[in-house]
Amino acid sequence: MVTSKNLIVISMLLILLSAAPIMAAEKGSGRFSIAKPVIVAGSEIQPGDYNVKYEVGEKGAAVVFSFVGNPTKVEVQGDIERLDKKSDYNAAAIGKNSAGNDAILYLLFRGKDIKIVFE
Repeated sequence: MVTSKNLIVISMLLILLSAAPIMAAEKGSGRFSIAKPVIVAGSEIQPGDYNVKYEVGEKGAAVVFSFVGNPTKVEVQGDIERLDKKSDYNAAAIGKNSAGNDAILYLLFRGKDIKIVFE
């Protein structure tokens, strides 16, 4: 027999289970050295060392570039692509964007099986 108390408990469990993917968002970070000015997702990054943090959400990854030793931050969005295996290193792939500017095309993070792609 289902009581109102049981229905409340079942409803609360369903709410918690449906929110679980949101709570378990994938996060990561790495250190990157940028040798020349580049564009990343429409924002300019100056040469230097950066701590880069990301968090995967429903619409891709929110990425924050923090200049080491300086409070300056650049926040951008990227798309996620899954890799067949985890990356052995942190890497920033530099190339030309659609406007012909030097740009970070994607980032790899050591120990992670994702690639964050920018345009």
